[in-house]
Amino acid sequence: MIAPDPAIVRLNLLVELLSELADVTEFDSLLRIAGGRVRWIVDFDRCTLAVLCGKRYCYWTVARAEDKLHPICELELAEEHHTLLTEVLENAAPGFIGRPVRALCAPLRSGAAALGAICFSSTQERYEYRELRFVHHIAQCLSSTITRIGLKHEADGNCVKPVEADVLPQAIETSVKLRG
Repeated sequence: MIAPDPAIVRLNLLVELLSELADVTEFDSLLRIAGGRVRWIVDFDRCTLAVLCGKRYCYWTVARAEDKLHPICELELAEEHHTLLTEVLENAAPGFIGRPVRALCAPLRSGAAALGAICFSSTQERYEYRELRFVHHIAQCLSSTITRIGLKHEADGNCVKPVEADVLPQAIETSVKLRG
């Protein structure tokens, strides 16, 4: 039996992620699915998601061995992720750290609106162009899902519109336990 091409396997996993997120209507489901699925598409030791909540960013993180993104205070972010996320959020463009690349990040956008960013890092993996493309597609998928969730909550009358973004669900605000 011939072993499947790893690139084809990763493409299939990306399609599965897209398909699974297509039916998501709650932010907590997005966190569970993304935290459990992205590890099979992009290898990482740590993945961090930043999403605009009102006038500030809220953060979630997952280690390779975990299965769901969980909230984290900005001050608790690994220095590498904090630096990279700040750069990507300010520039609205992908970013990376190291040569060879050991961390990469892509913005989450809906049209002109910044929604956040997603960042991956690894001590073992050396990311190449292919990983950047996968991260871009993951970011696009998460962006459209976050936008759709926001539109659903707005239609239900449950959305608080932040100043910096078009629509983001109140569900994001309530799913975060911000520590001061």
